[in-house]
Amino acid sequence: MANSLQKSDLLAKQCEQLSEIVSKFNKTIEDTIATATNDMNRLLTSIKQTIEETVSMATNDLNEWEQLKVNLSKTRLSGKVSLDVGGRVFATTVETLTSEEDTFFTALLSRQWDLEKDERGRIFIDRNGDLFAEILDFMRSPSEFILPEERLRKRLISEAKFYKLKSFLEVLT
Repeated sequence: MANSLQKSDLLAKQCEQLSEIVSKFNKTIEDTIATATNDMNRLLTSIKQTIEETVSMATNDLNEWEQLKVNLSKTRLSGKVSLDVGGRVFATTVETLTSEEDTFFTALLSRQWDLEKDERGRIFIDRNGDLFAEILDFMRSPSEFILPEERLRKRLISEAKFYKLKSFLEVLT
């Protein structure tokens, strides 16, 4: 019977030791989970902050771009302009060239583009100068323009499409 009490005491001690080991194990797991949770929360907070900063910067960039587009659309050249169209030189005003909206000329002259100019300050356009003379006559006096002969009219339709001159195209067609 003494042997059985000894075994019983040994079993109780082993159970107590097992309980301590399980307790330490649980504490280690809890500490590891707490540390990992804290690390993940710090990282998630940092990621969230980085996303918010990136979105804010992108929003600012977008707003600056939109403002730049507005400013550029309001910027216009004015006064006299010289054109070299296919080797023929023309002098006219920006107002004449931009009298119709959304044309080749409004796009060319309404923004601060680095316009390619020759040594005399003329803007070169690689198109037919003879046909451009007819177009410029129309742009200067649309109500007084007389339709040219059929062959020339067809060629002018092509040029009106290139320059995106809707009102001239309407007159020609």
